[in-house]
Amino acid sequence: MRKNSIEEQLHALMEDIPHGRVVSYGDLARSLGIVPVQVGRLLARVPEGLPWHRVVGADGALRIARRAPEHAALQRALLAAEGILLDDHGRVPAEFFDETNTSRLVHA
Repeated sequence: MRKNSIEEQLHALMEDIPHGRVVSYGDLARSLGIVPVQVGRLLARVPEGLPWHRVVGADGALRIARRAPEHAALQRALLAAEGILLDDHGRVPAEFFDETNTSRLVHA
């Protein structure tokens, strides 16, 4: 992996997502100059210990649920352990989005 690769940049951004907050695939994608689906592909292989569960759809949906329901269950559990409870539609409410971090990400 080359120094400062997109993957390394993504890992660095993920490390900055605060406990109890989430950001969207799109926010990360804009910061990296890629499309959200590429963020999803990169998240599929992040090293253990990075907070992959804090990345959700812009509408709060757990996008991983379509590909891997068992991972969606794990994501729900990890988010709940941080105090992030999903709404009646199974989405992360807007109040949990990290607006400060998102602004920094998009303008990075």
